[in-house]
Formats: sequence, structure tokens, C-alpha cells
Amino acid sequence: MVYEILSEHDMCQYYDLADHPGTQLKQGKSRQRFAYLDHPKIVSQLLDYQDQSRSSITLYLPQIHCASCIWLLENLYKLHPGIQQTRVFFMKKQVQITFLQEQISLRALVELLTDIGYEPSIHLQDGQKSSGRHADNSFYLKLGIAGFCFGNIMLFSFPEYLGLEMTGAGGFHQFFSWLNVVLALPVLLYSAQVFFRPALQGIRQRRINIDVPVSIGILALFIRSLVEILSQAGAGYMDSLAGLVFFLLIGKWFQRKSYDHIAFDKDYTGYFPIASTRVVEGKEESVPVMDIVQDDVLRIRSQELIPADAVLVSPQAAIDYSFVTGEAEPVERIAGNLLYAGGRQVGGAIEVRVIKPVSQSYLTQIWDQTSDTSSQMDSYADQLSKYFTWIILLIAILAGSYWWYTAGLTEALGVFTAVLIVACPCGLALTSPIIQGNTLRLFGRQGFYLKKAQILEHMPRIKHIVFDKTGTLTSKQAQKQVGLPTDFAPEEQALVSALTSQSLHPISKEIRRRLGESQQQVAHFIEYKGEGIEGWIEGQRVLLGSAPFIASLQKPPHAPLSPGTYACINGKIIGPFDIRHDYREGIATLLRELQSQYNLSLLSGDTDREAERMGQLFPEGTPLHFFQKPDDKYEYVQKLQATEQPVMMVGDGLNDAGALKEAHVGIAVADTTEAFSPACDGILSGDHLKHLPRFMRWAAHNQQLIQWGFIISLIYNSVGLAIAVMGWLTPLIAAVLMPLSSITVVIYGMGSTWMLGKRMSREMIKVNTAPYSHHVQRELEPLI
Repeated sequence: MVYEILSEHDMCQYYDLADHPGTQLKQGKSRQRFAYLDHPKIVSQLLDYQDQSRSSITLYLPQIHCASCIWLLENLYKLHPGIQQTRVFFMKKQVQITFLQEQISLRALVELLTDIGYEPSIHLQDGQKSSGRHADNSFYLKLGIAGFCFGNIMLFSFPEYLGLEMTGAGGFHQFFSWLNVVLALPVLLYSAQVFFRPALQGIRQRRINIDVPVSIGILALFIRSLVEILSQAGAGYMDSLAGLVFFLLIGKWFQRKSYDHIAFDKDYTGYFPIASTRVVEGKEESVPVMDIVQDDVLRIRSQELIPADAVLVSPQAAIDYSFVTGEAEPVERIAGNLLYAGGRQVGGAIEVRVIKPVSQSYLTQIWDQTSDTSSQMDSYADQLSKYFTWIILLIAILAGSYWWYTAGLTEALGVFTAVLIVACPCGLALTSPIIQGNTLRLFGRQGFYLKKAQILEHMPRIKHIVFDKTGTLTSKQAQKQVGLPTDFAPEEQALVSALTSQSLHPISKEIRRRLGESQQQVAHFIEYKGEGIEGWIEGQRVLLGSAPFIASLQKPPHAPLSPGTYACINGKIIGPFDIRHDYREGIATLLRELQSQYNLSLLSGDTDREAERMGQLFPEGTPLHFFQKPDDKYEYVQKLQATEQPVMMVGDGLNDAGALKEAHVGIAVADTTEAFSPACDGILSGDHLKHLPRFMRWAAHNQQLIQWGFIISLIYNSVGLAIAVMGWLTPLIAAVLMPLSSITVVIYGMGSTWMLGKRMSREMIKVNTAPYSHHVQRELEPLI
């Protein structure tokens, strides 16, 4: 279908840009699911811009992955005249489209993208615009002003550097000095607010962070310079002030740039659809999720989320609660049962009656109860600044007292302010941002995205690592392992395989994959939603389904069976099938590497049916906890931290949100970086979970690099202190020494982390290409 669309518009160049362009197009989904895009309120929330004729929207397209995707999306105007322009943001997998709403509606635009294999991912959070971009623009404006003023102040101060006397220049010398004051004012009053505000907050909380001595140094520079210019005693240090702020802002920019394309702090709205289908007098209508009220009847189709707590109206349903509780298998429900928000319908469409609005559902209660209470750890720079600030103040007071006693008040004030100026920890403040920012970028290349640079400092302190099971150790996309019953004859396997070929249920697909294809024909096939399937094959009645389903159809009724999936052929019950999750590649090696350095625990919302297998994977004596609710996980992590064991929680989904927040470090494992991450500290790609021990080790190496950077900075500060205490500080020395220390730290930080990155790449390649890895071994087993 895609080929016909492109061929009709003479766009088959798409297939020349890559060997395997595009992605598999999912068929069979009704276009009715896009009906909510006809709702004016929803459209206005989603659009970036709209006037009488044109509209602009930014959409997230998870299918974007290669050059052919970019080419096709930027040529959308050839597919429809109503599309004016498209811009693709490859790293963010986003496309910005400008279109004429009179010629093509937003719904038609989304349907067109879906037809060519790029269905947008639209969630409730997309309709709630944030002010994050405005905040970023404000930061860049501060950086630009500081750089502009720094360059011009240096230009006007150039004669001072050369020691030139402006003889015959009249009042130009004083004019340039006052011009430097004018240029320094926006740096002090606007750009430096990035440091003043955190310093003030720290003082109010009776905590001295790295911004406190930086702010003292900036103020000392400005006051000393202003006094010298007013008294015509000198040109001041306005160039050093502007340069200091500019270089420090560059360090903060470097950190921001390392993870500005990763979305953190999502809430439940980032996972929910933006609208649902309401049934009124037998007719369907799309309604925004936030407009759903009590007693609304909603139609939930296959794989759609239940947006609010509701009562099931349809006879049966199978609900997947893995996102909320961690339970891997769908839960069977009948009419009248309570269904919680966040469950996903597995099977055909069902109808439910809402009993609570979205804002009061069980899902939002879990989120609200797990507020951000994670333990705060001071960074190394903040810890050092506690002592550094008091030591510098003590040295300044002692030096000022000595010069007051020997040379008078004027010299004493000069030395006092000189100590505060030179001792400003610009090198210390730059070391962490440069090294950590570059390390964050290197981690991101390997599929590990951290929210804050300080997380790199917290990781080496971890003593206990707690794992979730479903979606963390297991892969949501991976196939399940199906173990066959011992008394399962080949001819019986062929009958069951033929029956499963008529079903789209995930378990039926896995059983058919395990049994292989069958050529036998099925007659009178019946599927019982949420229970099982039935069919007649060559005169034999074949059943496959849950234990209650199989037992209830027996005459006389069979005794209760243990939980699981069973088959039944002409009254003979076969089973249960041993259906296990396929664990991510390298999990056994991962746990073996971690056990030598960390205490380990398992918290799973699933049943204990795989307790024996978990006991084989985890070290002997590891606490394995099953049937864990979200509150149980939260309390477990809280108790561990009460024993002064810094904890890392590795999980996914909302059922881990409380534990992820409470832990010192919370890591969400996701198969895409845009997956739901409940306010975690970092997102780790599922394919790279096996590299967690190496990330922990590299974080420790990162701290060693920072410590050496601190030593280099302290050497510069010691030299500067000696010059200041001796009373030798001049504008020229300050203009050379302070930028030199900053440049040295930048070169050291970039060079050391570049070497760390090369080492990371070599270790990754070595692990990924290890002979006879688990993945390769599974593929070779049939040949062996």
C-alpha cells in the first residue's frame, strides 16, 4: 500500500536511500481511533500555532530511524497539496508540519502519516504544553549577554594589559572604565542570577553549596572594581568578572546539552491517550480523557488503556495490569467487576461504566502518594565548598588584619577583596560540569540517559541494588518460553497447533510458535473472551484456555485445577503448559558480576511461579519477594535506606514509581527513550541492561577524574592566594590567571573524558562480541 502511494506521486526514490527503509506497517486497525482529532478542544491543545488559514503541529514519530524516513517526511507536500512544509528533528524523532486546515484536517494528516507507516504517538501529556522551552531560551540569553559583554570589556581593557598610558587621551581612559561598568551590570544583574539564586536558597536552608563561594567572588570582583573606578585608583576587574560568569555558564550549558533531548519527570498523562470513546444512546463519540465524568460508558478496544476506574459492563474481559501492578499475565474479569485505571484490554472491545473521574482514579492516587522523597546527597563540589568557603574567609580576614596592622586600612581592604577575587572557585565550579557533562554524553551514546549530572556522583556510593522482574529482567517485546506437558503426544500437538492458528491471543501465538504449523482444518471455532478457545478438528473437540475455563466445560465438572493454561482433547485434560517470560540477554552474567560488589534483591508484582528460576539466576540467599504491590516496593526500599544502605532501584512502569523515587538512584529500563519513565533518575535501554556493572564502574572513574580536576584547580587557587596575600594582584594578573585556570580545566576535562569514552567503547565491543553469547548459543542449539 505504501509503495502504491509513493509510486502514484513519483516518489520511489524513497527505496534508493536505504537497504531496508521504513518499518512494518500494522494492518487491521480501524481509523475510528482517530475520531478524537475532530474534536476542536483537542485540536487546539495539540497545535503549536493556528491562524485563519494555516496550522502547525509537532508530532512524535517513533518509527523515524534512517535517511529514507527523513526524505519521505520532508516530501509530504507531494502527497497532499494541503501540506506546506515539514521539518524533521531526527534525534528527537519528531516532525513539525505546517498545513492548510481548509484543505486537510489534523485527523486526515495523521491518517496520511499512518498510511505510509509513521503513525504518530499522541498522549494526554502532548496537549498540556509546558514552559520548558521558554526557560531554555532564558538561559541562552544569559549566556549570550555574558559572552558579548566579556568580549567588549576585554577590548576596552586592552591598553591596560599592555601597560600603556593613555597620554593625551583626555577623558577617554575614564570613559572606557565607565563603559566597562555599564557592560558589567547586565552580567551581574541578569547572567549571574544563575549562581545567586541557588546560593541564596542554600543559605536559607543553612547549606553551603558551590554557588556560595562563586557568588562571593563575583560580588567581590564587582565591588572592588567599582570602588577603583569611582576613586580613579585603577581600571578594576570587570573583564575578569564577565569572563568568570561566561566560562561558568558554558559549563552549565555543556551539562544541559548532554541530555536536553531526553524527557524525564513524565506523569501518568504521558502514557494515557488524549481521548477515549464514549457511548451515548448506542452511538460512539470521542471525548477528551480529562472530560470523562462519573457514569460515562466507554468502549475500550483491544490494547487500549482504561483511563479511569470503572465497572465492567461487557460479559467478560482480560485486563493486562503489568503497567500498574507488575503482574505479567492478563487478569480475567466478568460483568460487574471493578477495573482500575491503567489496565490494558487484551482481546475484543469491551464496555465499562466510569465510577471515578481520571483525576481521582487508583492510578493517580499511586502517583500522588509517591512524591519525590528521595534522599538528597550533596555533590563533591558542594561538600568541598563547605570547607573551602570558611577557609577562604579565614585567610581573607587574617591577611586583611595583617595589612591593616602594617600598612593601613586601604591596603587591608585591597588585600581582603583580592583574596576573595582570586580564591573564587571558578576551576572547581567548572570541573564537575565539564567532566560530568561529557560523561553524560558518552553514557547517552551507550543507551544510558541520566537526568542530572549529580547522579554520576551518587552511583559509586550504592551498596544495594533492587530489581523489578516484569519488563526489567524480562523484555516486553521478547517471546515467551513455552514448556510442553510431559504427556503431550505428537498427534495431540498437531490438533492444538491447528486450533491456535485461529486465535490472535498472545499466549495462543506463543504455543503455536512452540508447536509448529499444522495443516489440519478447524471447524466451528469459538473464542471466549478472556477465557479460552474451542474448535472441532476432524471430529475431535479441542479446547485451550485457563484452568477455570477448562474445568467448567467438563461433564461432570472437573475438580479445580492449579492456575495455568491447559488443553483438552475429547475430555482429556493436558497441561499445564509451562509459559515463562524470556529474560533479557546476559541477565545471568549481569547478576553474577554485581553480586561480588553489591547486595541484591528482587521485588516483583508477579506471582511466585518463577521463584525457582529466579533462585537459580540470583546469588544464593538473595531476598526474592513476589506479589509486591507498589506500596510494598516503596516501603521495602525505605527500610533498606533506614539501615544506611544507599539503594539503587532498577524497574519500569508505574508500579515501581514509589521505589524509584525513594531510592538514592532510580533507573527505569525502557525499550525506547520515550517510554514512560516515572520521574526516574535515569533511563537505561533494555538492550544495555547487561552493561550496568560497567556503567557503575565508569561512574566511579568519572569521580576520580573530578577529584584530579579539583587538585588542579586548588593548585591555581593556591598560587592566586599567594599573590593576593602578598598584595601583588593587578588587573593584568587577574585577567591572565582566572581565564587560564578555566581553560586548563576545560582541556583536562575534555581530554580525560575522551580517553574514558574510548575505553568504554572498547569494553562494550568486547562484551557484545564475546564468543558464544547467550543469543548466539540459542540460535546454534538446533544445529548442534
